[in-house]
Amino acid sequence: MGRNKYPEITEETILDAAEKLFIQNGYEKTTLQNILDATKLSKGAIYYHFPSKEAIFQKVVQRENEQKTKAWLSVLENEHLTGREKLVETIRVSLQFDNQKIHIKQPYLVENPQGFVALYQSSVTETAPIMAKVLEQGVEDGSIQVTHPLEMAETILILSNIWLGTSVMPMSEETIRLKCQVYNQLFQCLGFDILDKEIIDLWIKQAQIWSQDKND
Repeated sequence: MGRNKYPEITEETILDAAEKLFIQNGYEKTTLQNILDATKLSKGAIYYHFPSKEAIFQKVVQRENEQKTKAWLSVLENEHLTGREKLVETIRVSLQFDNQKIHIKQPYLVENPQGFVALYQSSVTETAPIMAKVLEQGVEDGSIQVTHPLEMAETILILSNIWLGTSVMPMSEETIRLKCQVYNQLFQCLGFDILDKEIIDLWIKQAQIWSQDKND
């Protein structure tokens, strides 16, 4: 059999099919055979690109993170938004993206210490520097009041992704609304409430999807 002249096309075919299955059925209920059936590829073709279902899943999540970053950058590059507006919009875009993607199908991070550490590390080392630039712009245009942008960005993200993160542990709607209220109180030092009603509703929707997935 000749070598595939376009291996990147085959890889994308695998990832597209796997992503749909993971979203529809969840990770545990999706088998390698399901992916084989969906792609019409041989087992050898799958293993040429990925050694396991776990490797496929990791690549799907990586690809989604890259897509999410692009969505973020489109907000950050919008010259018509103030720093304050960009900060709020990046949170809104992130929640809208996550509510439709594979992240909601992973186990709660209280059951996955490695995932918890990875979330913390990515929040501090990858996302915080980007958010810090938004805060710096807000300081420059007067829409945000903060003296240490990077440290404030880290704090916002740790509270958002871990303390208020619906991926970490189960939370009721009442708990989320209460935490969002406290969250806004904490960050009023920036000169405004970060979480508006639409964002809070998106957070609640995400929690409901997580909970529903665990009960299926």
